[in-house]
Amino acid sequence: MTRTSSSLPKVSVCVITYNQVGYLATCLQSIVDQKTNFSFEIIVGDDCSTDGTQKILRAFAARYKEIIRPIYQTVNTGGGPNHIAVHAAARGDYIAHIDGDDYALPGKLQKQADYLDAHPECNIVWHRVGRQRDGEDPCWPKELGVVKPLYFTKGDCLALGSVAVHSSKMYRASLRVDYFDLIKYQYDYELDLLQIGDRIGTVLPDILGVYRIVGGGLSSISHNPSWRMLNGVLAEYYQSEPHYRGQVSSLLLMLAIVDVKNRRAYKWLSIKNYISNFSVSSVYYLFKYARRRRQLRDWMRT
Repeated sequence: MTRTSSSLPKVSVCVITYNQVGYLATCLQSIVDQKTNFSFEIIVGDDCSTDGTQKILRAFAARYKEIIRPIYQTVNTGGGPNHIAVHAAARGDYIAHIDGDDYALPGKLQKQADYLDAHPECNIVWHRVGRQRDGEDPCWPKELGVVKPLYFTKGDCLALGSVAVHSSKMYRASLRVDYFDLIKYQYDYELDLLQIGDRIGTVLPDILGVYRIVGGGLSSISHNPSWRMLNGVLAEYYQSEPHYRGQVSSLLLMLAIVDVKNRRAYKWLSIKNYISNFSVSSVYYLFKYARRRRQLRDWMRT
């Protein structure tokens, strides 16, 4: 695809990175190599890396200066503000997000943009991914045969939690959130809820990217900010949008059951959160979404 500096891109690919010297080159090369019938740009926000990541970014920006736009933060802002700043700089009609330690597979940008073109009722499109641990080859989800995409409303996401890997996301630029103070808790999940709005999000059955699993999980609540942030999002929606209380309460119930089953250190806090945000319909929604939950698990399992 011929790209000119005077034409605006159709797709902006936003990459955020911090101390990912071992991964960023693979990420950026996988995007540069995408074959499309439209122009795209790559905006990379480096959050004051200290390990050589900036050297890699400067080399790529010099080599592919017609499509790569680097942003070098002057202070370490943290992942959320860096994310917002990079997405705010996007000029495309559609915005894709990829974390700097993940990477794209061939066809990703074309298939996602084509889907949004053909489905005006869809605000966000994700896709399935492979998963890769350090030093290992990627593991791929099982083959599904010929299947239709999965569709999700805001209510579905409040009952199920995150439905896809954040690095698989593409959304309409008109829905971007430019101010970090609108995001109070977990920015990827909370952004999804805000951007789906009263329309839908879709997960494509195609495997179009690889999500790297770096480091191990943490079980202590004092070292598990994601757990706290997820519960903060759900408590906020329980109060602000009471018509979703059944879905929210069902997800809190599921989280409490999983935490008790796995004997996690914060299981009693999970139970307390469920009781604090109790709805009489929580058990109904827990069973109602059981099939969708199994379906999602099968789609993502490697």
